[in-house]
Amino acid sequence: MVVDERNSPWKLTYRVSANKRILSGQWELFFGSNEIQAGDEVAFHNNQGWGPQADYMIQVIRKGSH
Repeated sequence: MVVDERNSPWKLTYRVSANKRILSGQWELFFGSNEIQAGDEVAFHNNQGWGPQADYMIQVIRKGSH
């Protein structure tokens, strides 16, 4: 389980297998809710106090914002 910057929980899975990257779970909902656009980046951070239900925090970095 991950939480986003608004502390919303998401069930997201990311796997790398045989040179493939596989997204499953609620990714489509996460992309829509966060209005992800081509060129945006998604970063994962270890849980550092965002809540006991989360293993990671997920951050959206907008294209051109860094």
